[in-house]
Amino acid sequence: MKTAESIISHLLNKPTFQNATKAQCLNLFITQSLPPTLSRFVSFCYIKNDTLFIAINHCGIKMELYYKAKLLKSILVMFKKTNPKCEMINFSNIKIFVSNKEEKKVDDTIPRYYEHSKAEFENLADGELAKQFEAIRQEIQNLMDNDE
Repeated sequence: MKTAESIISHLLNKPTFQNATKAQCLNLFITQSLPPTLSRFVSFCYIKNDTLFIAINHCGIKMELYYKAKLLKSILVMFKKTNPKCEMINFSNIKIFVSNKEEKKVDDTIPRYYEHSKAEFENLADGELAKQFEAIRQEIQNLMDNDE
C-alpha cells in the first residue's frame, strides 16, 4: 500500500504540477537556507519571466535584501546542489518588493485586567460630578461581581 507521502511526491514529479514543485522548493529555500532574521520577513516568493520575486512584509528589510541579492543567488545555487529535486529553479534577476497584504495575526490571549479598587471611596463632589463618580463606583462593583 502506498503512503500519502509517496503519492504526493509521485504527483509533484508530473509536468502538470511543476509550478507546485517550484513553489515547494522556494518555500524550502526560504525556511531552510535563509537566516531566521531574514526568513521571518519573507511573505512569499515566485518565479515569473526569468525573475525571482520576493515579497516581504517589512519595508525596512527591503533595502537589506536588495543589497544581499548576490548573496541570495549564491545561497540558492548551493541549495540547488543539496536538493536535486529543486534543480529546475532558474532565474537571472531578483526583484524584492513589499507586499501590501496584511498578515492576519491570531491572538489567542486576550489580556484580562482585574480591578484593584474595591469601590470604597468617599464622594465629596456635588451635582453632575457626583453622579459620574457614583456611576464609576457602580461599574467597579459590577466588575467585581462578574469576577467572582
